[in-house]
Amino acid sequence: MKRTKLIEKVTRFADRGLCEPRDIHKKVLELPIPQFDAENPHHRQLAELGQACTAKVRQWIDNGGPGSIRSIGKLRGMVREMLREKLKEIDGIVEGMMSIHEIHIKKTINQ
Repeated sequence: MKRTKLIEKVTRFADRGLCEPRDIHKKVLELPIPQFDAENPHHRQLAELGQACTAKVRQWIDNGGPGSIRSIGKLRGMVREMLREKLKEIDGIVEGMMSIHEIHIKKTINQ
């Protein structure tokens, strides 16, 4: 699984199991992620990037991109590779937004 900037931030503060951080899926939902605000340029940019990614994958599927591949893992990897540059942009925006809220993240994770 690709470790996004958000997951990296969460794992720094999460409880640890024997080998790795645990309950990450629960902690992400507890973060102070703001609701979409059409007035916020970062939110608008993320929405536009999401729409662009959706359109690119839809076109790929419509053109027979997956072929006969049925493995979800392989398909996810192909899509992730296809969207690599857009995902980097998304990570950069999210990282900038989350660094502003990092103190809140630490408090949330340690509760």
